[in-house]
Amino acid sequence: MRLAGKKILMVVAPEGFRDEELLTPRALFEAAGAVVTVASTRSGQACGMKGARVVATANVDVSRASDFDAVLLVGGAGAETFLWAHPGLRTLVTDARREERLLGAICLAPVVLARAGLLKNIDTTVWPSPNAESEIRRAGGRLKDDAVVCADRIITGRGPEAAELWAQAIVRAMSP
Repeated sequence: MRLAGKKILMVVAPEGFRDEELLTPRALFEAAGAVVTVASTRSGQACGMKGARVVATANVDVSRASDFDAVLLVGGAGAETFLWAHPGLRTLVTDARREERLLGAICLAPVVLARAGLLKNIDTTVWPSPNAESEIRRAGGRLKDDAVVCADRIITGRGPEAAELWAQAIVRAMSP
């Protein structure tokens, strides 16, 4: 129970999140003893790209970073549509950084951190999409061609094939 007593907020798009980027890490975190809350830009059911359905019990607009040990952003096609420009999510990740919470993002979700100004001079990885890579570069992030990158308490993952490695890196970073 390496994460007993730890609270993790996992943010998904209400439509089009990448199933395994939520489900695989969440199972690993819960098995390690963490309490995981799923949030989105609206409360209620969220639908994954491959058919997963989860209930987002929290809304990013009213979630507080101080209530969690880690704030993690799940990717998928819906991240670009619903998360990249969401002002409430930008505030949440900025607050998490200021409060020294662990931040994580996978697939297309690191762009949220870039747009919040949190990746300047930080090593990161992102799904190999021209739009996402351009956003990271524009924000001053240093793109790495790695499945998972850990830098300055920000852990990024490239995509669904890296979901388990990303989750393992987060567990290590949160373990006492």
